[in-house]
Formats: sequence, structure tokens, C-alpha cells
Amino acid sequence: MLRKVFPELTNAQFETAILFAVGFSRKEIAGLRVVSDSCIEHTLNVVKEKFNIASIGSLRNIILLRYLLSKK
Repeated sequence: MLRKVFPELTNAQFETAILFAVGFSRKEIAGLRVVSDSCIEHTLNVVKEKFNIASIGSLRNIILLRYLLSKK
């Protein structure tokens, strides 16, 4: 259900963004996804560009807001 709220993201971008938004570190996400830390950094930068945000920290707010708005 939450996946449908972010159609502009690939599955890998979505998974990485959600894990980051709920508090996992880049290193923890890399371990879970079995990829390098630099791959996670790149993925988060792509997500940041897709959402046109200056700070990746804003990602948590975007995910929460979209989720809440999708419940209406």
C-alpha cells in the first residue's frame, strides 16, 4: 500500500528511502540490501533529486506527509 504512494521511485529507491526514513543508517541499509555504502549514498542522492529537496533529512517528512495524505 505504501509503495503506491511513491510511483516515481524504483523498488530499490523505495526500499532504501523507507529504511532511511525509519531511522536506519546508511551502513545498516547497505548491509540489509547487500550493497556498498556508496551505492546507498548514490541511491539516496537520486531520491533527493527526484523529490527536489535540498537535504536528505527532509525525506522523513516527505514520506510521513505523503503517507498521511494518502489516508484521506
